[in-house]
Amino acid sequence: KIIAIGNSLGFYSNQYASGLLQEFNPEFNLSGMAVASSEKMAGVFKADFNSPDKFAGGPIVDYAGGVIGLVGSVEQNNQEISFQIPSNKIKKVIERAIQKDFTANPKLGIYYLPLDQSQKISRGLSVSEGALIFSPSGQQGLAIIAGSPAQKAGLKINDIIIAINGEAVTLQKSLPDILYQYRSGNEIELTILRDGQEIKQKVQL
Repeated sequence: KIIAIGNSLGFYSNQYASGLLQEFNPEFNLSGMAVASSEKMAGVFKADFNSPDKFAGGPIVDYAGGVIGLVGSVEQNNQEISFQIPSNKIKKVIERAIQKDFTANPKLGIYYLPLDQSQKISRGLSVSEGALIFSPSGQQGLAIIAGSPAQKAGLKINDIIIAINGEAVTLQKSLPDILYQYRSGNEIELTILRDGQEIKQKVQL
């Protein structure tokens, strides 16, 4: 059981709603697009609040008084989608904000699909975990951003990133989660599956 706290449009100081935490969706990304971005966090909670848009930006509190996340929203397919961002993800961003260190945010520059068992079966892949560099159009230039570290390192559409510096990319530990441990200018080593072959590729973020 959880409580959402939001702004009441000036009539009262705050408004409240109680609800149930329904699930954790590890594949939902905050880019507002059909594919995930390496620069946008992924993985959110879903809850059953009424009118969740009224609570955007407000905290989610459990019955012990602990803040477990914030309410967020993005527009997808002309619809406002609400969700709850877990506090452990927010904490990383707040710490960097306090240090006024956002210029250190790492950039890879790809769009991707997080892999699971259903993606493995439907796409005929050899693995069920990792980040598949992807564009719905099938065009390299729409999967990898021009001038990005990914392009400079020679990454290609349909490459599957399975690890960063030996740390496996999974639904529980997403590509952006792992990347956010590093800083702009750091060199990392990607483990990639390309045409069925595992290769190592160094990338300077």
